[in-house]
Amino acid sequence: MSKGIIGKKIGMTSVFHEDKFVPATVIQAGPCFVVDVLTKERNGYEGVKLGFGEVRASLVNKPETGVCKKAGVPTLKHLKEFRGMEGTVGQKVDVSVLEGLEALTITAVSKGKGYQGPVKRWHFAGWFKSHGSKGLRRVGAIGCRLTPGRVFKNHKMAGRMGNHVTTVTGIRVISLDAEKNLLVVKGSIPGADNALLTIRA
Repeated sequence: MSKGIIGKKIGMTSVFHEDKFVPATVIQAGPCFVVDVLTKERNGYEGVKLGFGEVRASLVNKPETGVCKKAGVPTLKHLKEFRGMEGTVGQKVDVSVLEGLEALTITAVSKGKGYQGPVKRWHFAGWFKSHGSKGLRRVGAIGCRLTPGRVFKNHKMAGRMGNHVTTVTGIRVISLDAEKNLLVVKGSIPGADNALLTIRA
């Protein structure tokens, strides 16, 4: 049976772990509520839909408000499905669901860095830096007009950097506080502070 919870990245710090001073990320994991139970007959797979982030009803669209109202739980801003997880409608899920786990898989949207050139985005070396070169951070040649007469797809060029859904695996758990719904993991995870996280076993 899989386990999971929705959380929010609070920020980074440093802690002593196994006699070493290591970087760590503090996460608010839950509390979440089960708003729907997914079945094979109705959905084609089994699991639960969790809701996180209590807000007033005017900040959430009517279909999602209706889902929360039907489940008898507060109005929740973020809803996500967790396949293979068990639960009952209206059940409260807190960080204690992850108790006993040593490693987690965390998904979040990475920090957006805007439109960047190829040297920053793809770590190109750039042009030579002597004899009055005026193209230090240019992309260089991108193809030949004779053959193939076009730029190949997926060619590394300037463009938007970051702001992608990113999943990291094998994140080690340092500590867990069920009373405050806090989770401390080793190292960094994707996203800025207050980023929404999907945490799975």
